[in-house]
Amino acid sequence: MSLGAAADDAGGPAFFACLRENNVALLAAHRGGPSSGYPENALETFAAVTGSAPILLEIDIRQGPDETLYLLHDTTLDRTTTGAGPLQRVSRETLGAIKLRDNAGRATGFSVPTLSEALDWADGTAILELDIKDAPLEPVFEAIVQAGAREEVVIIADDLEEARGIHALDPALMISAPIYSQSDLDDVLEYGPPASNLLAWTGTHTPDFTLWENIKSHDISIIYGALGRFDAAQLKRARDAGAGLIVTDHWRRAARTLYGADMQPDSFSCVAP
Repeated sequence: MSLGAAADDAGGPAFFACLRENNVALLAAHRGGPSSGYPENALETFAAVTGSAPILLEIDIRQGPDETLYLLHDTTLDRTTTGAGPLQRVSRETLGAIKLRDNAGRATGFSVPTLSEALDWADGTAILELDIKDAPLEPVFEAIVQAGAREEVVIIADDLEEARGIHALDPALMISAPIYSQSDLDDVLEYGPPASNLLAWTGTHTPDFTLWENIKSHDISIIYGALGRFDAAQLKRARDAGAGLIVTDHWRRAARTLYGADMQPDSFSCVAP
């Protein structure tokens, strides 16, 4: 059973609660898990990643000039596509004709997907962690509802106020909220959203394991950013300290480090039938 199907069956909060109870650390592929020949934020890349290991996909959302929501990290097209200039100045027709480049700059045959296309692709297949770059929250939420994906997404909030706004739109949504200190945790516990809907983004710095223990004591899953240079020891420390989700730029090496050669967790009752 895929991550997406599991979340849809159990509901987002129940799925992450199951992971906590079984001490399973999942990986999230940063920008969808690009590799040679596979660009970031591309449906074809998502398929390659999820076909190999049970991994969440962290993706980036921007709004185009026609208010369509696209998967794109940068404000401009230059780095990741065969196009050029700001996304906001390109028509939908022009955008449909350009192609994505991989991280080495090589053009591929893959197109820039819309958020709706990504949500449709992910149905029963993957869980998407949505990093909303410069798009209003409401149309993102509308796309999620239209795709029937409310329980198969995690929305990244930049601060507590934004997390509260996301929860107000729909109390079923899972939210990644920054918790960098005990003060942040106290504020979240006092002002919401409820712990059952929260994942604690603890950043990319050296973990404060005392804070992690306090977060876990309130039944909140921990997200740790193991970004940049690959560090196997760092991954293992985060897993052993109870990280529920580890975001990585090196999903394949990370999966082999944490799960073994087959890239499958030993105990995965939340996902496997």
